[in-house]
Amino acid sequence: MLRQRVITAIILAVVLVAAIALLPPIGFYLLVAAVFTVAAWEWAQLAAILNPRHRLVYAALVSLTGVAAANSLHILEGLAPYIEPILSANLALWVLLMFLVITYPRTTVLWRSPALRAALGAALLICTSLALCYLRQHDYWFAMVIYTLLVVVCADTGAYFAGVNFGRRKLLPQVSPGKTWEGFVGGLCANVVLALVTSVWVEEVSTSLLLVVTLIASVLSVLGDLTESMLKRHAGVKDSSQLLPGHGGVLDRIDSVMAAAPVIAIGVLLHSQLV
Repeated sequence: MLRQRVITAIILAVVLVAAIALLPPIGFYLLVAAVFTVAAWEWAQLAAILNPRHRLVYAALVSLTGVAAANSLHILEGLAPYIEPILSANLALWVLLMFLVITYPRTTVLWRSPALRAALGAALLICTSLALCYLRQHDYWFAMVIYTLLVVVCADTGAYFAGVNFGRRKLLPQVSPGKTWEGFVGGLCANVVLALVTSVWVEEVSTSLLLVVTLIASVLSVLGDLTESMLKRHAGVKDSSQLLPGHGGVLDRIDSVMAAAPVIAIGVLLHSQLV
């Protein structure tokens, strides 16, 4: 199983980085649309949308809305004045999700409706695709997109090694029994190192801003994983699908990115306002 996970992870990483680096803007948007179409299909299961036709309609609507938003941002600039409040509203939604995750299962009644779960997934997926496409508009877009992925990887890797070696106290056992406070801190420490190294390498970036944004993105990346774990537990499934050998589904791989990408986009907005 471990060998299968490693092989799949390497293949995914190589293909993803190559695609991000080589694709023109429209190709990048289509790649994001494809990934989030599959993720929306998988989310539909977590929202108790089990009819294949209904799931297909849901996935198509989410994907088309994300593509339309990206085109409006890039071509018509129709969403440009609204990108900041959209990302801020998304951040507020993650704060609400933090409350729901911490209080699970006592507050399940607040979100167990299939319609609410479907709406939640649509909002998160569309906003994440919009945030990634917003990052694609900038001169240093490749570095920012890769940095977003690195924040997620550092949070996950740091948590794994700290959890294996020092993990004692469970973080939220009712949601994800394997996560520990020590692992959580390990992920934060890994991202502190990432932010400090990056600030030395890229002198134009404010060290304090980068550190704050990275830490928030790191915390929310964990929350993204916990949110999906909570929904999967409620739906009675282990993985969002079996599409990726050893890794589950696409949603299982991007749940942390869904939380981190909008935060990085907000950081880019703040940086542009400071310079």
